[in-house]
Amino acid sequence: MLVRLEGEGRLNHRLYSGLRSAILDGRLTPGSRLPSTRSLARDLGLSRNVVLMAFAQLVQEGYAL
Repeated sequence: MLVRLEGEGRLNHRLYSGLRSAILDGRLTPGSRLPSTRSLARDLGLSRNVVLMAFAQLVQEGYAL
């Protein structure tokens, strides 16, 4: 699995943190594609809006395009 939703707090922040860690640890390499929001939401049992908010934060902070 690409990320785990560990810890406490809002789901979108936990997902963002997991994805950010995957990027910083090299599990997601530069130029690799993130999974689609629909498939990631389905795989993690989240709403698509939660995934969209996490992706938006990654883009805003320069971790994704």
